Amino acid sequence: IGAWGELAILEMVILSSPSAIEAQRRITCWESYSGRTIIDFTFPHIEDGLAVEVKTSASGRNHHILSTSQLIPPEDFREGWLASLHIRDADHISGVTCRGLVDRIMRGLQGDEEEVSGQRMALLNRMELRGSACTDERFGFILPDGGLRIIRMEDVPQPILKPQIIDVEWKVDLKEAPFEDSIPLFDLD
Repeated sequence: IGAWGELAILEMVILSSPSAIEAQRRITCWESYSGRTIIDFTFPHIEDGLAVEVKTSASGRNHHILSTSQLIPPEDFREGWLASLHIRDADHISGVTCRGLVDRIMRGLQGDEEEVSGQRMALLNRMELRGSACTDERFGFILPDGGLRIIRMEDVPQPILKPQIIDVEWKVDLKEAPFEDSIPLFDLD
């Protein structure tokens, strides 16, 4: 379900773009040309750097953090946010699959023919990097009202590491974490 959450955020980010050129730029901020990244979205051109890690769950606000690095914005980035999506299982009539999200994103691309082509190519490139989960048609989900919470990375509880511990994975309950309804600088409703 991780790819579903990333695609849902990608769609919101594209739809909030002020121009076709910016939409393509935002698409290229998902993962990177060199492969998968530890943080899902890095927007170096927005407000001195904005990083967004996406966590998606069908069972509340419990999320699996793979590394402390997922909660540290890249060097020289001013802001870091965790997008917590609490989605619900749904059938293929009321819900949407990953493939359905991709199709919806493709249909919603704006601009002239050349701009839409550039956005489409950028999206296909990122989907290839992200992997086959982007075209999964097995499971349908919905993002209900209130299902998206945006939490500052520094507000996500982390384990205290001793100097001998290099890194750790953990599950975190973000039910009580302070949150926003959208990422400042984006209109993600």
